[in-house]
Parts: sequence; C-alpha cells; structure tokens
Amino acid sequence: MPTHRILEEWARRVEREMSPTARAEGRPPTKKTCPTCEAQNPRDAIACAECGHEFPPRPHQAFKSCDKCGALNLMGAAVCQSCGQSFRLDFEITLNESLRVGAIVRGMDLDEDEVRDGEEHKTEILANVLGSGDDALIKVIKQLPEESWGRLRKILNRE
Repeated sequence: MPTHRILEEWARRVEREMSPTARAEGRPPTKKTCPTCEAQNPRDAIACAECGHEFPPRPHQAFKSCDKCGALNLMGAAVCQSCGQSFRLDFEITLNESLRVGAIVRGMDLDEDEVRDGEEHKTEILANVLGSGDDALIKVIKQLPEESWGRLRKILNRE
C-alpha cells in the first residue's frame, strides 16, 4: 500500500475495528465501531446504542448512492445519472509519498528498517525457531506478523 496519510489513517481504523480473534482467524468482525462515540455495536445495528448515531444503510449490491444527491446508480457508473457528480476519487500521490517508509501491522507502527530487516531474515528466523522445537517460541512467532520480526531480532540482539 502506498504511503499516504489518508491511507495510513484508514489502515489504523481498520486495525482498531477488528477484534483480536477476527484478525487471527481472518473472520469478519462481529461488531462495528460508532464513528461518533467509538462504542462497539452489533454489525446489524441501525443506530448506536450509546449515542444514537444512525449508521448508513447498506446499499443494494448492484447500486451505489451519490453523495451529492442521494440518487442510486449502477456500481460501474463513472458519474451520477441524476446530477453528473463524478464517482472518481481524485488525489495526487508523489513518488516520495508512494515509497514505503514502514508498515502498520496489528496496531504496530514499524519503521522501514525494521520491516526490511524482518523481510531479509524471516527465513532464517523461522528456521531457527522451528528448529529449536520449543513450543513456546513457536507459539510466539506464529502470533507476530512477519513484518515485526526485524524488531524482534533487534530486541533479542541487544547486549
């Protein structure tokens, strides 16, 4: 994913909304977070139980609504058939912004050096941990994302 403030904020929000169980098992979250008060609500709730914020209704699968006029349009439409509003999201990303400068994984902000170190040594780290036969170490390494293994290696190599 390219580095861009909006995309980073979105990634953090997605991470916050996912329960640890859903992240580990890849299941969709069973709750949704209210954007107003951040209270947890059932996924099928139409309003927040805490503050009353109304969640937008799920659009029909084949249509999308226009943010400007509310008209329904076919999912593939480039512009609204009622008001002409473009559905295209215009934003500009420079080369420097698109270069990866780290990662956001499971709520951790990792710098680029840690991510590269993890990528460079992941085979070696995995072979050493699995080769040890230590169930506790194997359990720990399974819970950590590969991108964070560089940080783990750095911590363990401190003298």
